[in-house]
Amino acid sequence: VRHFNFRSSSNIDIGYILPITNSKNISFLGLSAVNLTRVKFGVLGPHKGSSDIYIRNSEFLRLGYDAHQHFVYAFRNIRGLYIDNNIFEDSTGAYLRCRDTCRDFEITNNVFFATGSWGSSDEFRYQHFVELCAYPDKQYLGPADQSQQEFFDSGFTSIGNKMRYKQTRGTRAIPYALEHAGWDPFDGTIFRKHILSTADKNILRTGTRTAKINLIQTRFHLSITQDFEIHGNEYIGGLFIFELETASAYGATSLGGNGRYNISDLWP
Repeated sequence: VRHFNFRSSSNIDIGYILPITNSKNISFLGLSAVNLTRVKFGVLGPHKGSSDIYIRNSEFLRLGYDAHQHFVYAFRNIRGLYIDNNIFEDSTGAYLRCRDTCRDFEITNNVFFATGSWGSSDEFRYQHFVELCAYPDKQYLGPADQSQQEFFDSGFTSIGNKMRYKQTRGTRAIPYALEHAGWDPFDGTIFRKHILSTADKNILRTGTRTAKINLIQTRFHLSITQDFEIHGNEYIGGLFIFELETASAYGATSLGGNGRYNISDLWP
C-alpha cells in the first residue's frame, strides 16, 4: 500500500482509517496521515492474527482528542510488526500501542516528537510514545471468557529512534510503558499473577535490578534480558525512559500494588 494520504474532514467518529484483520505480509510505504481529529481508535489497526506488517517511510502528524487514539494500534495475537524510518508527531493517546499477545514488535530509525501544543486537554497529552499492554477485562470463569484474557508476549526492539518531548508534562513524558489493567488472566493452565501486591510495589520502588527483573518474569512472563532490545536511541525532554503502570480494573480487587513505576534502570 503506497502513498495514501489521509486527512480529517468529518465530525463523525470512525474506528480506524485502515483496519487490518487476520492478514499477513502487508507493507505500508509513504503514507501521510495529518490532522485526524475524528478517528476513534487509530490510523492503522493490525488486529486478530495479523502478521508481518511493515510500516516505512511515512508521516503521522496530529491525531486524536482523548487517550484512545493511536497512530498504530495493534491488538490481539500479532506476529511481526515492523515500524521503520517514520515520523510521528502529536497524538493525544500513545503514539504506538501493541496490546495482547504481540510478538516481534520492532521500531527502528523513527522520529517521535511531542510539541506540547496538540489536543484539547492536558490530561491526555503525550502519555507515552510506545505502549506494550495487556488488559484482561473479565475474570475467567470458563471457556466463554477466554476471549477476554490478555497477555504480554515476547520480542520488543527499539533501536536508532529519536524521541523528543518539547515540554515535560509530569509523569506523562515517558517514551515506553509496560501496562496492565484488569484481572489475573488464565492462560489455559494457570492464572498468571498480573495484579501486583504491596510487596511487589516495594520491589519496584526500592528493590535491586535483579529483583525487578525476576518480578516481571514471574508476574508477566517477560524476560527483560531476552525479550527486550533497547539501545542506540536518543531521548530529549522526557522524565525518564521506561515505566511500568498497573491497576486492578473492570471489577478486579487491588492487592496493594497499583501504581506507576520507573523501571528505566532495567536497561543500563
